[in-house]
Amino acid sequence: MTNYPEPSTQENEPIKETRKEALARLTLLWKTENPEWLSQRQGEWRELSRTAFDDYPKDEKKIIEQYFVHGDLKGVVNASTTLTLAPYIDHVSLLSVFNSALLDANDRRALSTNFLFGGDKYSQLPWFQSHMNLFAENILGKEYRIILERTSVRRVKEISPEATYWCRYFCSSSNLAIQEKRGWQPFYQCIPYFLSSLPYALKESDRKRIKLERLWNSIDECEGKENVPHELNKFIVDLKANKADIMQAWEMGEQRLRTQAGEA
Repeated sequence: MTNYPEPSTQENEPIKETRKEALARLTLLWKTENPEWLSQRQGEWRELSRTAFDDYPKDEKKIIEQYFVHGDLKGVVNASTTLTLAPYIDHVSLLSVFNSALLDANDRRALSTNFLFGGDKYSQLPWFQSHMNLFAENILGKEYRIILERTSVRRVKEISPEATYWCRYFCSSSNLAIQEKRGWQPFYQCIPYFLSSLPYALKESDRKRIKLERLWNSIDECEGKENVPHELNKFIVDLKANKADIMQAWEMGEQRLRTQAGEA
């Protein structure tokens, strides 16, 4: 790994529709005519209502229940909840929700940035891991890219994560997961994306908070300890296997910053 090309750029095309049209189109994802599907969904909601949404106001909780069980959304639900609770099962149905009028460009950028670092409150659900894997593979991907979305005739918005912030979040989340010996986490599969993002992580206010040395120290302290979950152990092994490339990618960012400072 000697040098990096500039990141590729691609355009995201949201579906041109109203919110009402989006809900009508997406209703097909909710198999409410199938008694077995509906019964399972209702059972999952009973669990969620006691855990993930236990402290929500009654009215808000009812809105979320109707959306989760029936795909009927008659109120405001945040972007993360909207996407997580939609019953997508493959990349086509995922994109049909992600690019729908239920979300806007700001929502899509927030999801691209933060979605894989949250959601622990849904981890007991049988489809949660598949949901996150589909997002990691089809929305984030394995290589850092600039993804643009046209929001008006004259305006284009970047909806891909800002590289420095995302790398900082990945590093701090990884460090915490190792220290707390956590099992499977959605971002464990994102090492390639982290590696490809580091050379472009040039925003100094966030860059100084990317604590790579702390991450390596946490790995050293965790090694040899008992009761390390299999998924975490694999994550640690993969991080160590990529350590030289990660540090080289970090140094490339340092070189770019020095060049920019010299040109200023």
